[in-house]
Amino acid sequence: MNFVPLFLRRIAIAGWTISACVLQTLGGPADRYQSNIPSDLVAAVDDAKQKQINGTDLDQAAIELQQVLNRHPDYYRALFNLGLIYQTEGKIDESLQYLLKAKKVHDDNHINDPSISNSLGWVQMQAGKLDDAEKNFLEAVNHPSGNKSSDERALNNLGYLYLQKGQTDKAKTYLNSSKEQYQSDGASKILALVDDYEQNQRKGVKEIPALIAQIDNVNASTRLAAVNALAFDSRYPAKEVINAILQRLENASNPSLSVQGEINCLIILSKRKTIPWTDEQLARAKAVLTMLGERDLTPPEDYAVTELKKTLQTMQPNPSPAPST
Repeated sequence: MNFVPLFLRRIAIAGWTISACVLQTLGGPADRYQSNIPSDLVAAVDDAKQKQINGTDLDQAAIELQQVLNRHPDYYRALFNLGLIYQTEGKIDESLQYLLKAKKVHDDNHINDPSISNSLGWVQMQAGKLDDAEKNFLEAVNHPSGNKSSDERALNNLGYLYLQKGQTDKAKTYLNSSKEQYQSDGASKILALVDDYEQNQRKGVKEIPALIAQIDNVNASTRLAAVNALAFDSRYPAKEVINAILQRLENASNPSLSVQGEINCLIILSKRKTIPWTDEQLARAKAVLTMLGERDLTPPEDYAVTELKKTLQTMQPNPSPAPST
């Protein structure tokens, strides 16, 4: 699910605005996190921050922050702020570069600012790095800042991430927590998306057998459409797809499965790696590979077998339960 609803974009923008407030200097020219920063650099970051708040000249604000970083490459607020500017401008790669640097400075210097984990997680989610985003959102949730808006947003972001990963039980856990703790309207809206997703999943489960019947179709276009749907379409739950494909391979003689159909099954399994497989699924897949290894394979079959082996080596079965919130 790559679609980000408008209200969630607003959540992200709100996250930028609140995080940017962290850059406000308190009690004079000294930086609140790094006392060794020269006062003129603190003032330059504050000036760039004001440009961000006004939204009048982000390019000039980025230039000012780059100049600050030329003098002090490990200035946390400058790195963080520059990453947020690039996020606002839609420059995701650049945003990740500077937010990751800010996170390292944050961790190395034991800076007390939980907002970096949430901001970094959001950009990682935008970049499709869902596992990395999950780690940072969990860090933000498990180390609340005490700021209602920031802590609510961390729960909502984590819930939305689990929706993107198709892990709706986890999504509902964090979103309901946000509703209970903060009466969050954002959580309610995402929960409505979760309900829609689950309804589509239930419909998709009923369509899986018909799609599997098409992966061995004599018509190449029909085969390709079925393979793409089973391999990538989020309407079809990964768990059910994996089980159905494994069953088809295990019963390849009833009805008879062609070499191309077999290859298609292996390809689908290789692509369905966005959720952890169960121990049983891994064992069944390994048994299928052992069965195939007992005969001479064509080059395309051998390639498909090798790709599935690579996929299985990266799988982490039986994930730990979501930490309580």
